Amino acid sequence: MPTIWTVALKTWRTRGVTVTERLAPPPARTAAHLVVADARPHQVDELMPLGVSLANADDADAVVLSGLPSGWSLTNGRRSTAGGWHLFADELANAAIRPLPRFVGGADITLELRRAGLTIDRQALHFEWIGGRIGSPPLAGCAQTARRLIRRHSLVNSRNGSHKRSGRQD
Repeated sequence: MPTIWTVALKTWRTRGVTVTERLAPPPARTAAHLVVADARPHQVDELMPLGVSLANADDADAVVLSGLPSGWSLTNGRRSTAGGWHLFADELANAAIRPLPRFVGGADITLELRRAGLTIDRQALHFEWIGGRIGSPPLAGCAQTARRLIRRHSLVNSRNGSHKRSGRQD
């Protein structure tokens, strides 16, 4: 619905002359909305900054986060439902996602800016955690485990004098 402005006129007399001035309407206020920073991938076990702030928000506005996987948490705010968190504007600056230990992969999360129970803005975000140390192949640990199992398999077969596969795994 468009905003209807009434034109205000200001009239005064000076030195015998009547002056009428048209007053401009007040500037339109931009609607409150979420401001989201680009999320870069983080290493396994690192906290992921939420990277969200509010523009033109009131003190009573809140952000509701949903879609957080089971067992995960935020550093600020309060848990509201399963996978949901409730944060006020002053809690957003240092809010970070704490995933489960050793989690590698992505998470899709929805943020809603709410005022008086109504959703004003909604944005979907994707966060990513990557494994391994920078500069090392991500599957190095898996390759070492596979070599160890192959060696054990070979030793068991050589002791038995058999060429059959051993069902034993340590």
